[in-house]
Amino acid sequence: MKLYHGTNVWFDKVDLSKCTHYPDSGRGFFLTSDLNTAIEIVKCRWKNTNESLIVFEYEVDLDHFSKENPQLKIMQYSGINEEWIHFAMFN
Repeated sequence: MKLYHGTNVWFDKVDLSKCTHYPDSGRGFFLTSDLNTAIEIVKCRWKNTNESLIVFEYEVDLDHFSKENPQLKIMQYSGINEEWIHFAMFN
């Protein structure tokens, strides 16, 4: 599955210690399966900056990733629904 992450910082590997800690979900690295969503989020989040904006693309096997990283919580949403809106509003 292709997943995308938008940011203003270039990095070689994900370091969860550098990720923001959110009240509902904890420290996280957030991805979307929709490239346009990643682009819009990164443009909105860093709209008042002159920094370069970056969208990383990852190829992820979620089943394999979950088995290899059981300590991580993977939250999946199938489109924009009430659960996703709650998460987006409070994180």
